[in-house]
Amino acid sequence: MELLKETIDIAIIVILGLMAFLALLFTIERLIFLRRAAKNLDAWATQDEFDTALTNNLTTIYIVYSNAPYVGLLGTVVGIMITFYDMGRSASIDASQIMTGLSLALYATALGLVVAIPSLIAYNALNRRIAVVSSQFKVHLQSSQSSPGASPGTAGAAAPAAAAAGAASARNAAWGRAAWTSFQNDRAWISCPLSTSCWCSCALCCRFRHLLLRAKSKYACLHQAPPARLSSPNQ
Repeated sequence: MELLKETIDIAIIVILGLMAFLALLFTIERLIFLRRAAKNLDAWATQDEFDTALTNNLTTIYIVYSNAPYVGLLGTVVGIMITFYDMGRSASIDASQIMTGLSLALYATALGLVVAIPSLIAYNALNRRIAVVSSQFKVHLQSSQSSPGASPGTAGAAAPAAAAAGAASARNAAWGRAAWTSFQNDRAWISCPLSTSCWCSCALCCRFRHLLLRAKSKYACLHQAPPARLSSPNQ
C-alpha cells in the first residue's frame, strides 16, 4: 500500500498527460489533412477510399475522450482506498486528515474530465467537418462522372445524332447549290432581297425561287397557241 500511495499520483498524471497529448496531436493532424483534402479532391477515385482516408486517427481521439474520465475515476478510487487505509492504521481519527486525503483523491477525476471534455468537442467537430468534406467529394465525383469526357455511354449515344445532323446539313447544302445553279441557268425574273453572297447558303430562298420558276414555266405552256392542224386530203 505504501508503494501504491507513492506512485498512484504520478501514474495518473502521466497517463492522462499522454492521452491529452495524443488527442491534441491527432486533432491538429486531422484539421490539416481535411483542409488539404478539400482542396485536392481528385487524389481519390472512390467514395469509400476517400471516407477511409478522412476517418484515420479518429479512433484514438474517441478512445481518449471515452476513457479519460475512467482513468481519473480510478485515481480517485485508489486515493480513497489509501485514505481509509491510513485511517485504519492510525489510533485516532483526524477529520482534517481525512478531508485532505479525499480532496487529493478527487483531483484525479477532475483531471480526467479536463482531458475528456476538449477531446469530445474536437471529436464532434472533426466528425462534422468530415461529413461536409465527404459531401463535397460526392458532388465532385458525380459531376466528373456526368461530364461528356468522363462518360463513354453519353459520347457513344451522341455520335450517331451528330453524324445524322452532319449528313442532313450536307444534303441541304448540296440541294441549295443545285437549286441555285438551276436558277442561274433559267435566268429567273424574280429578285431576292438577300445579297448575292448569301444566296448559296440560303437553301430555303433557293427552293422558293425554283418553285416559282416551275410555276412560270407551266403558266407559259398553258398560254401558248395550240399547233395548227393539218388538213386531210379528203377535205
